[in-house]
Amino acid sequence: MSGRRTAAAAASLVLLASGLFIGSGVAQAMPAPPSGEPSLARTTATLPCTSYTQVLGVQNGYLKLRYLTNRKLETQLFSSTQLPGPVDSFTSARSTQLSDGVVWHYTAYAPGRRPYGVDVTYHDGDKQVQITPAGPAYLNAFPGRSVADSGSYYAYGINNAGQLVQYTRYRTQGGNLYFSSKRVVAKNQGGIRTLSWIGSTKRKGVALDLLVATTKSGALKHFSIPMKKPARTKITVLRKKGFSAYDEVSLTGCSTKKNEYLGLVLIDTRHNLARLFTVRNWVAPVARTVTNHGLVAPGADWTWHAVR
Repeated sequence: MSGRRTAAAAASLVLLASGLFIGSGVAQAMPAPPSGEPSLARTTATLPCTSYTQVLGVQNGYLKLRYLTNRKLETQLFSSTQLPGPVDSFTSARSTQLSDGVVWHYTAYAPGRRPYGVDVTYHDGDKQVQITPAGPAYLNAFPGRSVADSGSYYAYGINNAGQLVQYTRYRTQGGNLYFSSKRVVAKNQGGIRTLSWIGSTKRKGVALDLLVATTKSGALKHFSIPMKKPARTKITVLRKKGFSAYDEVSLTGCSTKKNEYLGLVLIDTRHNLARLFTVRNWVAPVARTVTNHGLVAPGADWTWHAVR
């Protein structure tokens, strides 16, 4: 994505380098369409480019990794052991390449608990991944829900007052981490259901963090946040309704010669289905640039909790 740092691009590169596309599927009954959202359920379109998506989820305490090419399920892996603690979301990953695989480095978040590090190791040919607790340790819990974390200085979440808030990550001399320096990004955001960090970029010399959110009322929102002056955030409502059924999200992306696309794998756990949407121009999208590309991996089990 033109040298910009994104969660979607990092995941795609890791997938290709690791050779994880070995092909498998899960055969189940076709899920019913989401009720109350007929316009989105019926509208499909051909993808403008090829997207590779890594969807991470938790089922009974075990980590599940699912790999998609566009809307097709290629393969999925499970962890051999349970995660060391509860998790609501993972940060975007750094990765270390091995001679025979890859290690992803995540930070796990859960409401009211200190974040903790998790290394996920995959070796070529294995059917499972290994979970290893990792540092550094956090001294305080993240003071909010629906965490969107760039893995850099700033993390974002919704506080008890319904505000979208930016927190700064600090490191002590001993190497431990903690969050402080609360700054309000936007008020009246208590209706946000899912919140995800898209990437970081610069526009006109201003460093920006970009977030995407769905709301309980069904809206799809894009946040362009000046890192140093978050109160000047630009909020774009991409769709006013149609997304209320989706309670989990995983991001991807792809590009053509003319456009760069944000991909959203939106999961409706109640109806056991997922759909792929794209948003044209992920840096500065405008309303009505959202396209529905249809069901993702029909017949797969989508009732688990996606964490990235």
